[in-house]
Amino acid sequence: MAAHRTALFGYATPNLGDDTQSLAAALFVGVPHALVDRDRLDEVRLPERHRLVMNSWFAIKRYEAVPQDCIDPVFFGFCVGRR
Repeated sequence: MAAHRTALFGYATPNLGDDTQSLAAALFVGVPHALVDRDRLDEVRLPERHRLVMNSWFAIKRYEAVPQDCIDPVFFGFCVGRR
């Protein structure tokens, strides 16, 4: 059986805390096969299924963004915000 492909969140924000969370997750899963834009999660298309470590604060649009079928979410250290 092939090893699972992994993905982590990549960010285009100035918040270093976001990057630190992905770096910490990488210590557990190793070098990811893909980086996924958390803020465009509903637009992500990957050619193969990936397990995505969902460590973030989900609020506003991110809360409403549903991952595509190519993503198997693994929720770890996450928060769902209020509107």
